[in-house]
Amino acid sequence: MKHFLIFGTHPLLSLAEAKAVIGGRKPELAGEMAILSAGGGSASGGDVDEWDGRALNDRLGGTIKLGEVIAEIPSAELTAERLADEIEARPREKKKIEFGLTMYGGSSAARQKTKNLAIGLKRVLQERGSSVRWVTGEKGDLTPAAVAKAHLIDEGYDFCVALVDQKAIVGLTTNVQDATAWSLRDYGRPFRDLKTGMLPPKLARMMVNLAAPETPSVPLVRGRSILDPFCGGGTVLMEAALMGYQSLVGSDADARQIAGCQQNFDWLVQKQILPASLDLTLLVQPVKTLGPHLINKTIGAIVTEGYLGEPLRGHEPLNFLNKQKDKIESLWKEALFVFSTVQAKGGRVVCAWPVFVSPHGTLTVDPSQWLEDFGYKMVDPLAGWHEKSVTLTYARPDQHVKRNIVVLEKVL
Repeated sequence: MKHFLIFGTHPLLSLAEAKAVIGGRKPELAGEMAILSAGGGSASGGDVDEWDGRALNDRLGGTIKLGEVIAEIPSAELTAERLADEIEARPREKKKIEFGLTMYGGSSAARQKTKNLAIGLKRVLQERGSSVRWVTGEKGDLTPAAVAKAHLIDEGYDFCVALVDQKAIVGLTTNVQDATAWSLRDYGRPFRDLKTGMLPPKLARMMVNLAAPETPSVPLVRGRSILDPFCGGGTVLMEAALMGYQSLVGSDADARQIAGCQQNFDWLVQKQILPASLDLTLLVQPVKTLGPHLINKTIGAIVTEGYLGEPLRGHEPLNFLNKQKDKIESLWKEALFVFSTVQAKGGRVVCAWPVFVSPHGTLTVDPSQWLEDFGYKMVDPLAGWHEKSVTLTYARPDQHVKRNIVVLEKVL
């Protein structure tokens, strides 16, 4: 059986995360939809026939929906009658039929032909004697929250249809992201520092997943250790703990950030989101003096955002931006040296290197010139799943600082 993933606002980054967690053969892609074939990997690192949708839904930060492919047909056969047949073959207890329908990929002409498919499906079902409601969003697609609110997974039907070449791949959603849980960890935590900036929990989760070893598996992180040497309020460590990392080390030069990190973890324990038995070590240390404090720690993964520079308004002079760039690159030179002393061969570093956006153009922080000196190499997290090497960038509209997400591996 085939399955599918629907990616969020950063599809390439989400695709890289899926590759790290699921592995296997390259999926078919249609816009934000990825179709995985049998034998293409699974949540347990084996065949896709062993698919565990709930485990994957809990694990992936960049995938907002996932489900089963129920039909793969020529595009010409994608009709309202065919979809009505698929619904009638899967009756629900609820008498009223409720459905959503989102199209992915395909040419403009192909999408134009299918734009009235949902209206046609509603009409066909009504002609067959059913009471019907078409659930749709403002732009035609349905958010995970809308799917959950309408109970389309268990009481209705959320169709995700990919148009690939001359065929239509029809999927039914089985799992959606828990928007409430993600929002709680983002906006509900007691310590949030708007001035220094905050790593979004979904991005933190994707970065932690990219740090997984080459043999992917959901339970593989159990008992492994993770370090965030610029931990701030602890977003990376929080997401790692939720994934099963049990040895967590965070450090920051700012004592206030470390206190805030502890406050956030105490809150998660109080909310019974995390157990109180975590092995959490928090240190007030700049990265250059961190090494001696990790002598008795075996660090498997290092995941961090790092310093992004002073907050920008978008009109800073070029010499100011260059000074920021030099400062951050020097900091990363110190960090890479420390990492090389505490991380074994094969360990991964996943980090965010800033890109400044200004009227002068873009200025990219790039400490890669020192990787070889400290025994690291840059990894292409999409190798085999994308036709060319690409830069994974996380950015929101109108931001003055973008994040290039970089994956490094210890080779010496």
